[in-house]
Amino acid sequence: MGKSKMVIYKAKGGRPALAIKTEGGTVLLTQQQVTLIFNVQKAAISKHVNNIFASRELSRAGTVSKMETVQNEGRRKIIRKIEYYNLDLVLFIIFITKKVKRKLTIML
Repeated sequence: MGKSKMVIYKAKGGRPALAIKTEGGTVLLTQQQVTLIFNVQKAAISKHVNNIFASRELSRAGTVSKMETVQNEGRRKIIRKIEYYNLDLVLFIIFITKKVKRKLTIML
């Protein structure tokens, strides 16, 4: 894998709003970050991602990376494996989300 970088976007007042990992010429976002960016529930993102993989339009192996991260929980340090979505998958989620919203608007 290529060199990994972290880009931090700050909100007004200088507080970190979103930290985006970049690696191998693509951005990597966690599912939680995708929910924050698009203001949707985690279940909706999971549903879209599962449908994308079920349709075989993208493959999990080519678009999802699992990386270990250390989280402090009280006095303990816990190592968790977190899934990161690459830019291809994030763009596909945007496309699907907009398509679903258009269908709902037409139906109403």
